[in-house]
Amino acid sequence: MSEFLKELHITAEFCQDHPINAFSKHIPLEWVEEAVKQTGRASLRKRRFPAEQAVWLVLGIGLLRNRSIQNVCDQLELAFPDTKGELPP
Repeated sequence: MSEFLKELHITAEFCQDHPINAFSKHIPLEWVEEAVKQTGRASLRKRRFPAEQAVWLVLGIGLLRNRSIQNVCDQLELAFPDTKGELPP
């Protein structure tokens, strides 16, 4: 079992009894950055939903399977900017 998979299992178990943002403390930011690099694509334009946030969303959905995507986004404080580039309150 890979180190990443071990950490995800530990984090998933931990999140059952702790606040939802607790798992972000146990997943190194370097792993998120590496996941973005592994796509092999460069982000040359400003995206409405940055790649790093997409990785956190995928992790959140995987660890919190019983919650809706909207709930995961709300709990992780991930937000899509409007057409002016502003985030909702």
